[in-house]
Amino acid sequence: MESDSPLAISADSTTFSTDCLTARAGEKFKLSFENKEKVAHNFAILPKTGDGDPLFDTEIFPGPATRTVEGGPLEAGTYVFHCIVHPNMTGSFLVT
Repeated sequence: MESDSPLAISADSTTFSTDCLTARAGEKFKLSFENKEKVAHNFAILPKTGDGDPLFDTEIFPGPATRTVEGGPLEAGTYVFHCIVHPNMTGSFLVT
């Protein structure tokens, strides 16, 4: 099963447009990631501890450009998202 509406997030001035996204447990999700600046960014979901290999990520790309990708499913819990290029760009990915 998959959620119909894509999640949306953007990057501008080396910050994300939100610090929290939510998806449904056990379902695939679509993510629309807009990079509004010429600096390269990506979006990666890490394990709940924030360490280890990404469970999901987009390609690293300069903007302005938008990529829509499919990820999941993930188990219920709170994950960490960040930009691999700029690890200070971070937030919580809640799976309920």
